[in-house]
Formats: sequence, C-alpha cells, structure tokens
Amino acid sequence: MPALMLLSEVMERYKFDHPPKEDGNTRETLPCDIFSMTIGSGHGGLVAILLGKLRMPVDAALEAYVHY
Repeated sequence: MPALMLLSEVMERYKFDHPPKEDGNTRETLPCDIFSMTIGSGHGGLVAILLGKLRMPVDAALEAYVHY
C-alpha cells in the first residue's frame, strides 16, 4: 500500500525533526498523535481504522494490511 509506505517516511522525518524529550518517556509517536483526523474509503477506510481507532504504528498497520 503506497499510502502507508509514504506515511512511514513522514513518521521517520517527524521523529528526526522532533527528538524525544529527556523526561524518560520512550513511547513511540503514533500517527493518531499527530493527525487529528484519519479518513478513507474502501481499503483506505481499513487503514484509517488501524491507524486511528486501533492506534497502531505504521509498520504494524502495514503488516496487518498485507496479511488482510
């Protein structure tokens, strides 16, 4: 899925531009932490559910999508 691959690159660049704070929080930043709305239709709707409602990281959503 090209959209998930592109989003993976966006997330990598976000991590580079926003390094983790020194407060000891090591939680991974998820797309649902950055984007206030995730929508789609058809397979894009499935991806929106994986990323938004189920709060999956992009890599896990891509793996789940491929196995779907």
